[in-house]
Amino acid sequence: MEGATVGFTYRVVDEFVKEYETIDILVNNAGVQYYTNSMDDITESRLENVFRTNIFAYFFLARFSLNHMKRGSEVLDYTATKGAIVAFTRGLALQLASKGIRVNAVAPGPVWTPLQPASMPGRAAQPHEIAPCYVFLACNECSSYFTGQVLHPNGKNASSIATHNEPSTCLGFLLMVFVSELVGFRWNDC
Repeated sequence: MEGATVGFTYRVVDEFVKEYETIDILVNNAGVQYYTNSMDDITESRLENVFRTNIFAYFFLARFSLNHMKRGSEVLDYTATKGAIVAFTRGLALQLASKGIRVNAVAPGPVWTPLQPASMPGRAAQPHEIAPCYVFLACNECSSYFTGQVLHPNGKNASSIATHNEPSTCLGFLLMVFVSELVGFRWNDC
């Protein structure tokens, strides 16, 4: 989502609501990131694009989605521009608590995706390594007591465990489902 505009975010919500009528879970996960060695490498237009994509899009998607959310709904923020989005998440959580809408965020370290450069320093997470955070927060039965919180899967000690040469598989999610079944957790209750 390059430089999200108000009109674009409104159209995204409008098209979704036309198809599904309501919004139960909003996942704000748009983000851009540029690897640089110096602040001198960051131009004004690049900085504006980062905030327009990583902050403004979250604000406007949440703003336009709220009219289509009900008690028990969830807003999940992927915190690419962490400081501003943590503050946004906590402020929005306070505002929406009385409506029974929880707002939480996931603030992972680098994540390997086809859109992110493979040249980032260190080992980036595979998407399946952070997916359980979203599943946990999206499930009312598991996380109904959580709002205004930020989960930080950052793998600081994982650099020797695996490499980021391949796209992720669903193995992590399947393992989570298998373990959940072993302990008697019912996914259809989420």
